Parts: sequence; C-alpha cells; structure tokens
Amino acid sequence: MSGTVSITGYERAVATYMTSYASRTAGAGAEVGDGDAGREVFREAAQEIVSENQIQFVTPNDFHRRFRKILKGRDNVTTRILITGVSKGVLDSIITNSKYRSSTRLCYENDLSSGILKLAPSLYHELTSWRFSLAIVMKVLAIPGHNEYSIDGLGATRFQVPGRQSKEGVESLRCRTRAGDDWPNVVMEIGVSERIIQLQRYARWWLESSALVIILHVTRDPHSLHIEVWRLQPNPNPRGRRPRAEIPMCINTIEIDAGGTHGKLNYPLQLLVR
Repeated sequence: MSGTVSITGYERAVATYMTSYASRTAGAGAEVGDGDAGREVFREAAQEIVSENQIQFVTPNDFHRRFRKILKGRDNVTTRILITGVSKGVLDSIITNSKYRSSTRLCYENDLSSGILKLAPSLYHELTSWRFSLAIVMKVLAIPGHNEYSIDGLGATRFQVPGRQSKEGVESLRCRTRAGDDWPNVVMEIGVSERIIQLQRYARWWLESSALVIILHVTRDPHSLHIEVWRLQPNPNPRGRRPRAEIPMCINTIEIDAGGTHGKLNYPLQLLVR
C-alpha cells in the first residue's frame, strides 16, 4: 500500500488542551544500525540534564529523598532525571513501588549502569497520545483488508536492544502483520516545555527498529503544539568508511496554535501496516 494519509480535523480539538515551540534542530551523530547509536543517544541526552536533576545512587532511601526534592521544584513540565550507579533491577523495583509510576518513563543504558527517568505531566501526555493514537487506528481501519484486529496499542511497553539499552515510549502501536517482531510500527514521543532536541534524539533510538516516530512538542507560553514525523530516509551525504544507506530524518512538521489553526500532517500510509 502506498500514498500518504492526512490528519486535518482532530488537531483543533487537541490544540484547545495543549500548548509548543518556536524552532527546530535535527539530531546528528552515530548512524542508526551501527550498534552504537543507542548509547550515543543516551550520552547526549544525559549531558542535557541539569546538575540539580542528577542523582548518584547510594541507597533507596537517599534516592527517594533527592527525588522528592526535585519534584518540589518541578513545574507542570516534562522533567528528566539522570540516575547513575544503579542496576536496572534496583531501579525497576524503586519505580514500580512509586506512586509516580504511571507518569514516568525509563530509558536505561546497561553499559553505563545508568538510567534517565522522564516525569510527564499526565493530563498533557494522556490527552495528546490518546487523540493521536485514535487517529492512526482510524486510518488503519480505512485500509482495504484491515480491521480493528489489525493493530495493537502497546502503550508504554518497554522495548530492549539485547544487552545494550531499554526504553519506554509514551505511546506505541504495532500492526499484527509484523509476525514475530515485538517492536512497534509507530512510536510517539511527547514533551511539555522541554528542549525539542531531546525528543529528536529519542526518535533516532526508536528508528533502530520502528518504522515511524511522531514527536509532539507542547509548550504553554505561547499555547501551541509542534509536531514532527520522523522516519529513515536515503542518506543525502554518505561519508566515512561504512556510510549508512539510510539515516533518521524529519519528513514533515506542522504547527498548531491556541486557536486551532494548523496545516496537514502527512505520513507514509504503508508504514502503518508493514
């Protein structure tokens, strides 16, 4: 199946709840598929985190004390916390038993024994991910030969690069035609009043194994929503000894202002069901 689909109507309703952004930069660095892209994405993301939000793990009690201190100074925005010197098992146990579990997403790097914990304003994230997921599902239902059983919502399921990294998305969808492949076709990354380059870096991570990443960047002043669609595209400037044939690129952007004014969001139809 070829062509594109356009989302034109529901964004106006989303924009009444949401709030995004004024400029765009593209991620660079290790090429997707070389085995090091995920680690580089993690290192770059960790360097962006302010020192006040970095925790060297000592004990669970010390972690909780410092975690609560960070929460006290947190506005209703996306917050990322770097935790170093901790195993994934210990960090999982702490997060699972936390009352903030439903609003947290974890990216963990095995080789560095470190994790980045993302705390999301639940209302903004839930409304945005639900509306966009619904729109995508409706488009799949309209494709000949597909029905409500053709696509599964995977929520914030954790996906792993064996022996390397693991990450939870905000929302993800997988078509059942991907037999034996547990990675999603489409992943959404949502941020509220944070630097969009963070979301773009994670788009690179997901495109190791997923077909499409939708970035939704929300800000509250001025109220608007910025959307980017990322996928692998032919490398326009191959360099080095082993240049990659494809690299992550943003293929479409739209801006939605507080009044609901927006353009069309286009993405390749075949990526939803391949």
